[in-house]
Amino acid sequence: MKKCILGMAKSNLDLRGGKSRNLELDYLRLIYTISWLQDNGWDAKGYLFVATDIAKKRIEQWVIKYQPKYQIEVIYEELSKKDIDKLKKEKKENAMGNIPGLKSKYDKKLSIAKEGEAIGRIKLKEAIERDNPNIVDMTTQEELFPLRIRWDYYGKTKTTNS
Repeated sequence: MKKCILGMAKSNLDLRGGKSRNLELDYLRLIYTISWLQDNGWDAKGYLFVATDIAKKRIEQWVIKYQPKYQIEVIYEELSKKDIDKLKKEKKENAMGNIPGLKSKYDKKLSIAKEGEAIGRIKLKEAIERDNPNIVDMTTQEELFPLRIRWDYYGKTKTTNS
């Protein structure tokens, strides 16, 4: 059977504003895609990395609410103080970069969340590959992504040709 692993990483340190909604949408994207893959003959599994215990607990509530046919592995690992400080600094810069009316390209660059993306993706990749030693990371091959969703991790087994 063909095996596929999908993952998303969320680096939010709180769930204020639209962050909770965006996390829920990513959770539901994973649930839907894993169900679709399973129903089409794949051995598929989804992973979702979150940076806070609050986010993990919120997902536990959604598991009860949505009662998905296939479960998603939620990865929560307490971040180091260094990583938290990087994320806080970046989140503050993101807020400044998203202020309406700023015209400078430099200011708009502040809204790019590269640090949080990197921290979350690294943790996600480590957990997936630890749990699935025969998986091949194909995250750079976006043209192959199931349902054309931009996954933070996409992998298949070494023996899979499709």
